[in-house]
Amino acid sequence: MPAGELPAARKEQIRQKYIQSRRRTTVLPLWYHAACILLVTGSSLAAAWFLRRFGLSGDLVGRMNVQVFLGILATIAMAAITAYGVRKMFPQKYFGMLTYWLGAHLYLSVLVFVLVLLHSGFVVSRAPFNAALMLSFYLVIGSGVV
Repeated sequence: MPAGELPAARKEQIRQKYIQSRRRTTVLPLWYHAACILLVTGSSLAAAWFLRRFGLSGDLVGRMNVQVFLGILATIAMAAITAYGVRKMFPQKYFGMLTYWLGAHLYLSVLVFVLVLLHSGFVVSRAPFNAALMLSFYLVIGSGVV
């Protein structure tokens, strides 16, 4: 055997360790799921309460109505959802475990779905552009579920 080369048994041992390390999965703790479920439920109920209390065109602060407010919240949540994809681009950097990012991605997606439904007033517009936007949104959510 040439100098510096590993024996075959050692190579196989390293290979098996690598395979085992790749199979390891991380299960999110129960407190994480509970906190996310409370956040999504609380936010959804608060948004529904605002919608019921003020209506879609009811003014909240100045000229900002409930519909605009829900749209802004949904946009912020969509940006947070996109952070998961950005995090995956940098596997060598440590910004937290990817499993936690995926969990946040999933729970925030549910919240965005509720916020967009409330923002639209449960109406699919007859205007072609608005209908195309809603259809594309539903396709994105559906592809995520599948």
